[in-house]
Amino acid sequence: MRWYILLNLWLLMLAAKVVYASPDVLVPADTTHSYTQHSFNVLKYKLEINLVPCFQTPFPKTFTAIEMVTFQVDSALNSIMLNATATSILIDSVSLAGVSFTHQANMLHIFLDRNYQPGEIVNVGISYKHKNTSDNAFYVSSGFVFTDSPPEGARKWMPCWDRPSDKAKWELNARVPLGVRLGSTGVLADSAISADTILYHWVSNIPVSTYLITFTSAVNFQLHTLYWHKLSSPTDSVPVRI
Repeated sequence: MRWYILLNLWLLMLAAKVVYASPDVLVPADTTHSYTQHSFNVLKYKLEINLVPCFQTPFPKTFTAIEMVTFQVDSALNSIMLNATATSILIDSVSLAGVSFTHQANMLHIFLDRNYQPGEIVNVGISYKHKNTSDNAFYVSSGFVFTDSPPEGARKWMPCWDRPSDKAKWELNARVPLGVRLGSTGVLADSAISADTILYHWVSNIPVSTYLITFTSAVNFQLHTLYWHKLSSPTDSVPVRI
């Protein structure tokens, strides 16, 4: 009996060693930059995106977008680096404080127009395209388009400092065909119809993690409104729209 118990303890220890040594458990996808102390703090991501082609036959997984990244300088710098998966994102150009860039090893290196000092707030513009590829983050099918970013998938559809612990404000202007409904992180600030398209404007003034930044859209949608009634006051309710 004693040898049986010792054998089981040894097997448990071996299993634990294998689990904790597993690269899938301990080593993030971008090992080189995972624990790099970066010298800036992203305050806000603002994205202008055209999703109209995604709703048209043959429903490509591609879009064009212009992003503005607002960040505060923590220590003196003249460039920044953002996560941007090269197999998903094609960078066209940078603007505002960004003057040039390189895109290698899934990192977007943006060179700035001058040296910036701690405390300064900087805006960088990025013009890019999403490639027609399946990347388990940006999804397109007949009549619906959505994102799914946990744990570090936002980098597949927008350049960002993509860490679950890093939070920033979010603003989205997304154009879709008329008849499509689109929801995103935050609150709906506005929507405007232009010819056969509609532009949705969503804003989150509460900083959120990049993996929680998302949008979802569909045609032929169904809208259900339920009411959650407070147990201590049944007449008091909160509408839940699904």
